[in-house]
Amino acid sequence: MFKMKLSLIAVFIVVLLTNSSSTQAFFTWGPFATRISANTHYVRENRIATFRPSLERYSVPIHRVPASTNVPYVEVVNEYSGRTEWYPIPTWAQPATGSDRHLLVIKGDYSYEMWNARWVNSRKIIAGGIYHFPFWGNGITADHRQRVNSGGWSTLVGMVTREDFLVNGRLVPNRRINHALVISLPRQLINQHSFVYPAVAPYTGGTGGRNGIANGERLAIPRNLNVDALNVHPFTRELLRAARDYGLYVNDANGAPMINGKYVATIRVEPGLIQSLYGVAGDTLTYQIGDEIAAVIAQHGIFRVR
Repeated sequence: MFKMKLSLIAVFIVVLLTNSSSTQAFFTWGPFATRISANTHYVRENRIATFRPSLERYSVPIHRVPASTNVPYVEVVNEYSGRTEWYPIPTWAQPATGSDRHLLVIKGDYSYEMWNARWVNSRKIIAGGIYHFPFWGNGITADHRQRVNSGGWSTLVGMVTREDFLVNGRLVPNRRINHALVISLPRQLINQHSFVYPAVAPYTGGTGGRNGIANGERLAIPRNLNVDALNVHPFTRELLRAARDYGLYVNDANGAPMINGKYVATIRVEPGLIQSLYGVAGDTLTYQIGDEIAAVIAQHGIFRVR
């Protein structure tokens, strides 16, 4: 009965917030929904040139299934541990085409997520990581051995999605992103032995050593930066605003090339969202966004915040 009440509350919250003009519909409490406090200490990080959206094939398509839709349960097997789950995954839901092959299905009050997912047949999926996140939680795994990325967070956490721009069921291009962003960094910049909350484990593939950045660490641009005065694309402006007010949490590695000897961070944006908002393909805008943010960081800096 208690679990049923929680489920009904979670569904109500998701429906209500999807039509809100002030907050994201997913995981509305916890570290990723918390603004940077006024007494936070800033330390400049000189090795990062910019952050930008990843190419869409390396992001994650979000498959939304109405709660009332009857979907057969599929056997999902972790190829490393042998752990098996049964998830309501429609056969038309396909993983991302990039090498991470993330698969994410939202149904009811859960986000069912997999990493390196491959359909074996219409009733079975093999994946490298499996977890289902309840929307009444904070988006962090309860078991560090069960993760879909190195930090142990839902892929939705820190991802820019349609829900960020929905007002009364319509997409609004200039709406603010009211949560932190999650970034991937080149492995050369990540300390493979350390992690800090909200990460639940280190990224062991890092090669940054003692001078590397810990998994879960938060970065930000200066708190006094007037993003509304910048001559940048509207989407760039909202990314900068989120990075200023909520920060950027490190979670996983990327293969992005360096710019002028400095590293490039990437964020995830729901595939097709930029096209829906601005009428241009996301991949055609990603490098422009990266260049605009690089100019801002070159002038104002990017910082570790603690």
